[in-house]
Amino acid sequence: MSNWSQSMAEMDAALFGAFGESATIAGRSAKVVPNTSQDQFGMMAANVTRLSISGSSGVKVRKGDKVTYKGRSHMVADVPEYHDGLISFDLK
Repeated sequence: MSNWSQSMAEMDAALFGAFGESATIAGRSAKVVPNTSQDQFGMMAANVTRLSISGSSGVKVRKGDKVTYKGRSHMVADVPEYHDGLISFDLK
């Protein structure tokens, strides 16, 4: 592993260690980093929660997977995005 890759892996570990929260995705436990934003549709607005997990977590995320986060059941809303070693997806 290159020095750059090693540094990025250490940074991801620090990020998930500091901000990671517990979730269950398709029956597997994982640390997730949440990002909640407001999405507006004309006169209506809703909060959208996006979770990110480390690609090295071993958890495979698919559209429609059941997610338990903060004691509530959700589903993966769409096909997850893979970017820079992270897997990100919206909840519905």
